[in-house]
Amino acid sequence: MTHTQKAENLLALTQKALQSAQKADWDAAQQLEELRQQAARDLFSTPVPDDEVPTVRECVEKVFEFNRDLVRLGRSERQAVVTAMNKLRKGTAARQAYQVR
Repeated sequence: MTHTQKAENLLALTQKALQSAQKADWDAAQQLEELRQQAARDLFSTPVPDDEVPTVRECVEKVFEFNRDLVRLGRSERQAVVTAMNKLRKGTAARQAYQVR
C-alpha cells in the first residue's frame, strides 16, 4: 500500500468517525478511533516519498480539520453527560430526602 493510499484510508476512517459522532453513535466512533490510530501509525512508520508528499499533506490537513470537529462534538457530548448526571444526582438526593421524612 502506498503512502497516498494509507493517507486516503486515514481520511476515510476519519470521515466515518465524524459521521458516527454527528449521529451520536459513540460506540462506532470509538471503534473507528482505534482504526484511525492504527492507520496513522502505519502511514508514518516510514518516510513519505517525495512524490507523494503533496497528496499525503492534503489528506492529513483534512484529517486535522475533521479531527477538530470530532473533538468539538466529543466535548459537547461529554458536557451533556455531565449535565445529565448532575440532574440525576439532584433528583436522587431529593427523592432520598423526601423518603426519609
